[in-house]
Amino acid sequence: MTAQAGYLLARIQARHGQRLDENQWRMLASSHSFDRFLSQARDTPLGPWLEGIDPSRDIHHMEWSLRDAFRRHVAEVTAWAPPAWRPATKWLATLPDLEATLHRRASGMTHPWLRWLDDSPHPLPPTGADPLSWWLEQWRELWPKEPGEHARLLELIRYLRASLTQDNVTWRELDEGVTLRLRRHAMHPTVLFPHLLLTAMDFNRLRGELSRRWLFAREDAP
Repeated sequence: MTAQAGYLLARIQARHGQRLDENQWRMLASSHSFDRFLSQARDTPLGPWLEGIDPSRDIHHMEWSLRDAFRRHVAEVTAWAPPAWRPATKWLATLPDLEATLHRRASGMTHPWLRWLDDSPHPLPPTGADPLSWWLEQWRELWPKEPGEHARLLELIRYLRASLTQDNVTWRELDEGVTLRLRRHAMHPTVLFPHLLLTAMDFNRLRGELSRRWLFAREDAP
């Protein structure tokens, strides 16, 4: 293992070891109010993702803050990557915004929750194209010409496509499947991608927990 590969693996393993387990998620979920959930989550490894959230602001600000935290994490991981893999790693920062970008193009709306799209240009698929297939094809164009590594990423894509088309797949099953692939990729630069996928899953779970509590708190308000 090269020194660079060892550094990358050490960073990924350290971050993976900080992920909340199911017991920790359940403990957080027992906090029914937004403020209490936010306070308790800030005392966990999720804390750095929540630094920009101001409870006095609206849900659009919260959404922007969380997405910005994800983009910052992708930028951090991109800096760990071998230079040849940095364009492909950086591209993952665009995926969470793909659906929102398409929505704005279709509707012409400029709601506050779309304002983060103005920070930088977001590429769009041709009209009528399948957005995810287009996004994956653009991503593949950024992969270095290392066929062995391509095979590992293609297997990851096949696994995700098969899993996400199952009606009964659970969050835990998907987490376990991606974690297994993170271990299989451990000695390769492609370990970056199962790591970022798991990070995105945690971000979405956190967004859901926060959004529900924020909305319910407003519904219950006099």
